[in-house]
Amino acid sequence: MWKTLLVCEVVLVSAHHHDHSPCRLLHDIMVDFDLDNYMGVWYPLLGWSNSQEGEVRGKCSKETISNHHGNITITEETISDRSGPHTSSHHAWQDHPKEGKITMWMFHAIKVPFWVVDTDYKHWSVVYSCTGDETDYLKTLLVLGRGRDFSKLWKDPEAKKSIRRSLRRSNLLRLRDLTSINQTDCVN
Repeated sequence: MWKTLLVCEVVLVSAHHHDHSPCRLLHDIMVDFDLDNYMGVWYPLLGWSNSQEGEVRGKCSKETISNHHGNITITEETISDRSGPHTSSHHAWQDHPKEGKITMWMFHAIKVPFWVVDTDYKHWSVVYSCTGDETDYLKTLLVLGRGRDFSKLWKDPEAKKSIRRSLRRSNLLRLRDLTSINQTDCVN
C-alpha cells in the first residue's frame, strides 16, 4: 500500500480525527499472509488519516505491488487536486515470512510500515500504516479493492461482513469513520 501507505498516499484521504498518540502495534495482522497472492494492482476505495495533509483531495489512486526475485516495489499513482498526476515507486520488504508486515523505504530516508490487517486477495484488503517520532505520528487506514467500483464490492455481502469484521477486530476505526476516495473517470 503508501505522504504515503501501501501503503499509502496521504493525499488520498480526508482527516476526521487528529489523533497524535503513539503508533500502536497491531496484533491482528494477517499471520498466514501470502505475498505472492497479494501482488498486483489495488485501488484505495475508503481511507482515513490523522494528518492535516490528509485533507488534500486526490483521485484515481492506484497501488501496484510487484515482486521480482525478492525485490518488492510499490508504485503509487494518483491525481492531486493541487499538483495533478503523480507517480512514485518505493522499495519494500516483507518483515517476517507469512506475516502481513511490509516496510516501504520512502525518499531514500524513511521507513514506513505497511500492515495488512486482512484481505481475501481477490477483491478487498484492509491496510494500516503508522510512522512518526516522539511527538508526531502519521496514521493511515485504507480499504483497498482490486477494482475501482466500491459499490460493486459493497454489494457482496461476504466482503462487506469481512471488511467490517476486520476493522472491528483490529480496533482501529469503524467503517463510518472512513472517507470515500474518488475513483471515477480515471484513465490510469
